[in-house]
Amino acid sequence: AHRALEIDPQMGAAHIALALERLQNYQWHEADEQFRKGLELSPSDAVGHAWYGIFLTNLGRTSEAVKHHELAMESDPEAAMSHWSYALTLFLMRRYGEAARYYRSALSRYPSSLQAHAGLGMVYLQEGDYASAISLLERAQSLTTGLARDRARLGYACALAGAKERARGILSELLAGHELLASAPSWDG
Repeated sequence: AHRALEIDPQMGAAHIALALERLQNYQWHEADEQFRKGLELSPSDAVGHAWYGIFLTNLGRTSEAVKHHELAMESDPEAAMSHWSYALTLFLMRRYGEAARYYRSALSRYPSSLQAHAGLGMVYLQEGDYASAISLLERAQSLTTGLARDRARLGYACALAGAKERARGILSELLAGHELLASAPSWDG
């Protein structure tokens, strides 16, 4: 992104990529500025609007987030990310029925979407449909190479469903993985 901006400071996608880098470094104000600049230069960048919507949701600026998700959907109505990112915002706003609709829409476009499977699973979990939640979360788990977040979601669903032994087993796996990480040598020295 830095090199692209050296070549062309008006490249919207590079500003959006820089915003994502700023997020990784917890530079919220700078990320917001880069998203705004990127979307000003590339107003029809669906991925940029989707990521900015997620960012705004995490800041609690949900009405702005919804607007950006709607712009993402208008810019690229077939992109799975436009659907699952909007669904995530709706889920966090506790609008579960609408979230489910957009997660399903994402799955119809991209049946292997980890985010859509996990998200729809979490919707079902909130609605008390534990069997459907576990099924979707297992599918999400099969689509990843072992992300702890997705394993933890499955363990949580098992615990709520009363599958205590399975939930404990997943918890033990997660704790063992944490211990391995804690005992690993650090990269800086």
